[in-house]
Amino acid sequence: SYMSNLNLAISVPGIIAFIAAMLPNFIYMILAPKEQLEGDRKETHLNGEDLSRDFFIFFLVAFSSQEKGSLIYLMVAVVFLLLYYLTWFRYFKNGKRDEDRFSSLFFIPVPLAIFPVLFFLFTSLYLNNMLALPLCILFAFFHIKNALKEAKKNKGIKMKSNNVKTNAMRILDSLSIEYEVRQYSWDEEHLDAVHAAESMGLDTERVFKTIVMKNNDNKLFVFCLPADFSISLKKARALTNSKDIDLLKMEELRKYTGYIRGGCSPLGMIKKYPTFIEETALLEDTIFVSAGERGYQLLLKPEDLRRASEGTFADFV
Repeated sequence: SYMSNLNLAISVPGIIAFIAAMLPNFIYMILAPKEQLEGDRKETHLNGEDLSRDFFIFFLVAFSSQEKGSLIYLMVAVVFLLLYYLTWFRYFKNGKRDEDRFSSLFFIPVPLAIFPVLFFLFTSLYLNNMLALPLCILFAFFHIKNALKEAKKNKGIKMKSNNVKTNAMRILDSLSIEYEVRQYSWDEEHLDAVHAAESMGLDTERVFKTIVMKNNDNKLFVFCLPADFSISLKKARALTNSKDIDLLKMEELRKYTGYIRGGCSPLGMIKKYPTFIEETALLEDTIFVSAGERGYQLLLKPEDLRRASEGTFADFV
């Protein structure tokens, strides 16, 4: 029988198959943008996908059979492995864009989930490993299900097309400052920076909101700070040499900045106001700020933001 042909012994072909499938993932962990890795690490609890995967890998490499299945199984497995590599090649060739991890390939949805499990499935059939096979099917169910869920969540998180530009982008272009544009879903009840961070799978410390304040002399000041931080009025008064300072009224925001709530960028306002960037930005390689339009964020270096805004790093939280 199939089971009687299995022995508890290291399967060299099983190890090779595991390494072949995991190689692109190892490269991804080294070369992927920091914000993508942070998003991947947000789900850390043990789940059905992790358990079924770990047990499958164990049975794949710990049991071997002297009898092999049809060579057709091996050929099909190699085809799916090559398609898997092709998907990863697209991701790296296109500049490691997050949407390329979820977009279809040859009309196949979530190819980075479907191709490897099909590779493992046909590898198990070729190796005649009937212990690993049902676990592979279980892993495929959880893995593809979770990938489809993640793809739906990340739908629209992508680079903005080149034919659309905001004032903030034009300023960065004029200064030859490198930046990326990320898109996220929003609605009238979810316009804050915390929602933007959660939608993009990012830590709130890296997504900066823009707050405009007016002092007792009717002078305006712009503050950039992490999404879940609050401004210390005492520090803001000292920083701006103001006796009193408070948030600009929402109905005045567009009049003085040209922007609306949920799409207020520290760059490209109607007038240039003194700008202060929370100094914790210097702890990050790159940060996000509004692109000046709802649903869009700019990714750039903190120093580049300071240069473009002619701002100052300061402690005001």
